[in-house]
Amino acid sequence: MCRRFLQLFAALAVWIAPASAQPALWSISDEDTVVHLFGTVHTLPSDLDWRTDSIDAAFDAADTFCVETDIVGRFGDVLRITLREGLFAGDERLSHHLTRDQQARLAAFAAELDVLYHGLDVQKPWNVMMTLSQALAKRSGFDSEAGVEMRLLPEATASGKAICEMESPSEHVTSISRLPLDVQIAALIHDAEAHDEVGVAVNAAVEELRTLVDNWAAGDVAALDGGGPDSFGHPDFYDALLTNRNQNWLPRIEALLDDPGVKFVAVGAAHLSGPDSVIEMLKERGHQVEGP
Repeated sequence: MCRRFLQLFAALAVWIAPASAQPALWSISDEDTVVHLFGTVHTLPSDLDWRTDSIDAAFDAADTFCVETDIVGRFGDVLRITLREGLFAGDERLSHHLTRDQQARLAAFAAELDVLYHGLDVQKPWNVMMTLSQALAKRSGFDSEAGVEMRLLPEATASGKAICEMESPSEHVTSISRLPLDVQIAALIHDAEAHDEVGVAVNAAVEELRTLVDNWAAGDVAALDGGGPDSFGHPDFYDALLTNRNQNWLPRIEALLDDPGVKFVAVGAAHLSGPDSVIEMLKERGHQVEGP
């Protein structure tokens, strides 16, 4: 659950950081341009020191800093679109589309995370996943303000770097929100039904989040693979969340090579791992990718 939720929007025993953090960093280049590709986690423990000399050197040298969407500079746009796309209209409710067992399961899951079910009932399934991911991240001891983009965006702006986006706020939200309702519901209930006991399910999700961050900080790229369509509840959800967006970003990344200088692209780590990743797509298009 946590991996899909973390990739979706915000993401996201005792959490133990690796002794020496070394998140993965890749690059492509031509005769006058270097584009660094850094896989991020959007929600992190506030005390995790993930900065390395190589990451800082690449970031400091960059004249352009690119993110999925500028969630700092365009927060108002993201919020407006989320409210427009994420709530049911009129008297329609999420519960109208769930069985009684699914309603009870979701209500129990929400209660375990101190989230009011009535608040979820007015939200569309994709937005419910975002809300629960934030609650899971909080339960795990993570903070969205400590996420990579939230740390680097203000620094990039203060240092005068140009800010670019892989997708607009509208593209960012509607890539998931416009999926058919049955696809969203399949993704929502997929992992909530993985364990008989709700408490076990929540604890498993928390541990998965913590393990995911451990693997990211250690630079274990293979461990960040989302597991393919079967692990996302529905193949269309997987494609909308990862594959399609990765394909859409390719020409935007390649266009950066047309502008001389150093570019630093920071996007969710799941987009840079696995067979459908941006890294593999770049290789298939003939680019020599340096990195792990």
